[in-house]
Amino acid sequence: MDPVVFARQPIFDSDLNAVGYELLYRKASQDHADFIDGEHATARVVVGAIVDVGLDVVVGEHPAFINVTRALLCGERLQTLPAQRVVLEILEDIEIDDEVVDSCRVLKALGYTLALDDFVFREGYQRLIGLVSYVKLDVMALGMDGIRQAKERLAEYTHLTLVAEKIETKGEFAACKQLGFTMFQGYFLARPSRLEHNGVAPARHTLLRLVARVYDPDVTLQEIERIISSDVGLSYRILRIINSAYYHLPRKVNSVRQAVSLLGMRFTRTWVSLIALADLGDAPAEIVTAAAVRAKFCERLAQIRGLDETDAYYISGLFSMLDAIMDRPLEDVVSSLPLTGDIKQALLGGEGPIGAALSCVLAHEHADWGALNYEGLDEEAIQQAYLEALAWAFRTREALWAAVAA
Repeated sequence: MDPVVFARQPIFDSDLNAVGYELLYRKASQDHADFIDGEHATARVVVGAIVDVGLDVVVGEHPAFINVTRALLCGERLQTLPAQRVVLEILEDIEIDDEVVDSCRVLKALGYTLALDDFVFREGYQRLIGLVSYVKLDVMALGMDGIRQAKERLAEYTHLTLVAEKIETKGEFAACKQLGFTMFQGYFLARPSRLEHNGVAPARHTLLRLVARVYDPDVTLQEIERIISSDVGLSYRILRIINSAYYHLPRKVNSVRQAVSLLGMRFTRTWVSLIALADLGDAPAEIVTAAAVRAKFCERLAQIRGLDETDAYYISGLFSMLDAIMDRPLEDVVSSLPLTGDIKQALLGGEGPIGAALSCVLAHEHADWGALNYEGLDEEAIQQAYLEALAWAFRTREALWAAVAA
């Protein structure tokens, strides 16, 4: 049986906090989502997300938005899902007839939340509009004028939450926010809004150089200890993390030297880089979490390929979101950092072995299944690396934010 490859895409509120995740999937043997076999694929991605991995890992405390086919909608399989954890998205190509409307009434009565995906004003839409809680409007397909008109026509349905989806730029996000949308989906977070070349703020640049130095192949554990000790905030947070429930140590650690010795080179580097990234500015927590997933995903791909030295893969994945975190073009940020040539080539051009891993990670993140390839690894191995990265990011997130917020 072919594995199902799936990814997740966050849905944000107006403050760019994640409030849900849409699961994007396909059968691994195909280059695109197969809507002919959609029932089979949806059933298997649901089983994979809920049973094999666990919704707590895949979406945390937030609802999972799942596309459903007509066959699933009108059958009884969906009723096995936890009603409070999922939002069922009714696809735009499903004909609205008595069977569909009756099925939606049953699901709603059972406590399920429904959404209309890629909504357009088609025949019979009024029959469903009172049963759904979310309507998703495609910014790319409708354009801003179409979005504005659609929102005005839907204003009478006050029970609805409108989701602006497929937002590609921060300008579109700002425009939709001004129109009164409260939920947003798309890749706009990865695109900086300020493109003038004014450089990077000195304090942030110093912090980034510190992280780059920590990942220098020639750095020693003793030097890393000195780097951490030179920054009171970093020292405090490293100590908070090692004394947290994440490690469950039998006695409290009171010195940076002891912390670094217990953590070792790899884990000390990991925590220093994550703390620094979270400290860089006002980036939403979801961006830092996404950067952590990218970092671990890249690292796991390299490890699966049998590579021993994978730190460069990790830091490349992590730094690949510096443009979103700092709201600067990536070239501006990366060009002045003391990174090795292979890392810079991977970040700025997707070149070399590291660039190949990063390109695979980005293809997965964007659900670009046709481009999902890395050094001959099968898609099951790639998906496993992704799931391990998600699980790791979920485990580390609480400890990281508790330390940063302190």
